[in-house]
Amino acid sequence: MQIVIGEPIVVNVHIFSSRLNVYATGAIILKDNNKTIATKYLNSLGSITFSLKSDELGIGIHELIVYYAGDKNFAASISDVMIRNIVDKK
Repeated sequence: MQIVIGEPIVVNVHIFSSRLNVYATGAIILKDNNKTIATKYLNSLGSITFSLKSDELGIGIHELIVYYAGDKNFAASISDVMIRNIVDKK
């Protein structure tokens, strides 16, 4: 996905088990090109939102990955790679 520098990047995370009827708890780590850029904790509804500034990430290709630490009901997991190509304004 291409993003013009200055535009926001939003990553939403939601973890819920309909089988167990429970929401996940615990830490979510967001990495860019394998470097931790943010850590947050899921709210009571198993959700969080990362709002990133493309200016801070910089121009270029960014491979964003979400890591979930797991809890008593959910195993630790890793998201698919979300590729964001930040480009300069024309």
